[in-house]
Amino acid sequence: MKYFDFLDKIIESGIDAARRDYHDGSKLEGAIAGFEECRGKSPEIIRDLLSSATKKVNSLFCSEADVDEYWRAVCFMSEVQWTLNCICAAFGEPVTANTAVHANRILNEGT
Repeated sequence: MKYFDFLDKIIESGIDAARRDYHDGSKLEGAIAGFEECRGKSPEIIRDLLSSATKKVNSLFCSEADVDEYWRAVCFMSEVQWTLNCICAAFGEPVTANTAVHANRILNEGT
C-alpha cells in the first residue's frame, strides 16, 4: 500500500470515528479539521503540525480562552497525534497497542 493511500484510510476511518464519538459542536469540528489538515502531508510535516497544535493547546490552557475554542484545539491536536501515531506504527516505530492494531488492520485490508 502506498503512503498516501494509507494516510487517506487513516483520515477517513478517523473522521467516521469522530462523528460517532462527538456528534456535533466544537469537538467534532476540531477533530475533523485535525484529520483534514493531515491529508496529503508527509510524516515530517504532520510532526511539525502536531508540535504547533500542542503549543496552541498549551497556550489556550494557560489563558482564559473560550471553552469551545479550547476543545476545538484539543480535538484537532488529538487527531493529528492519532494520525502520526498510525504512521509511526506502519514504519515500525513504538506506539500504543491500539494504534498498532488499527494501522495493521488498514495495511492488511484486501490481502
